[in-house]
Amino acid sequence: MSHGALLQGQGVLVTRPEHQAKNFIQLLKAAGADAIGFPSIEICPVAESDALNKISSKLDQYRIIIFISANSVENGLKFFKNSLTSLKSTKIAAIGKSTKTTLEQSGLSVDLCPQQNFNSEALLELDAFSKDKINHLPILIVKGEGGREYLQDALKNRGAQIDLADVYQRRKPDNNTQPLLELWSKNRIQWVTVTSNEALKNLYYMLNEQGQSWLRQTQLVVPSQRCQQLAQQLGFSQILLAASASDAAMFDTIKQNIHN
Repeated sequence: MSHGALLQGQGVLVTRPEHQAKNFIQLLKAAGADAIGFPSIEICPVAESDALNKISSKLDQYRIIIFISANSVENGLKFFKNSLTSLKSTKIAAIGKSTKTTLEQSGLSVDLCPQQNFNSEALLELDAFSKDKINHLPILIVKGEGGREYLQDALKNRGAQIDLADVYQRRKPDNNTQPLLELWSKNRIQWVTVTSNEALKNLYYMLNEQGQSWLRQTQLVVPSQRCQQLAQQLGFSQILLAASASDAAMFDTIKQNIHN
């Protein structure tokens, strides 16, 4: 079978935010898949605020600035880029590959990034984040509103002084689910890919009871054990764990399990 026909006849639901789905959809289509874009999460920038302006004005006081995601880079640089480029003794940290790439494409060098797993736990295992290294150290976390608090809590427990910059909001899109239900009724969706717990929850609760039943029976690709556990709680029967939330990892997981 040629690479172009590898996923022939496979319908793959892509739930990434619309502005981040293009490359993955192209990758799937190049392998013969029917890639179906249906964003189950929407990224919205926040407005300028006194809190963000205050952080921007003292950016050089932080010893480490952690970017949680590519979205935190894209939205955070709108507020901080001019200040970031002049920093001398501040280390830049990225949790994952896409975050690191987005920072580098914006002209910033990344000092700290996990080599594998690409999550908060992996970042905390780096020597630079050991308790003796960060005790009393001022650290800024650039993130979206809400979300997981594990990283900031762990850093505080190690003695760091933590500030948070919430630079974007996550929202559940108001999408019409009828086209999805029609595709499922015709057995046209064989795979569902999600890149976060929130994206999975949004997708699940956007669907009616019949749609939820079809969704639970479809092969689901998730990026983390946390997401895997959520899927199990929701009653999914076929859950595949990708190495990360990257396009390549998601694609490889589908490719490796195509005949299972």
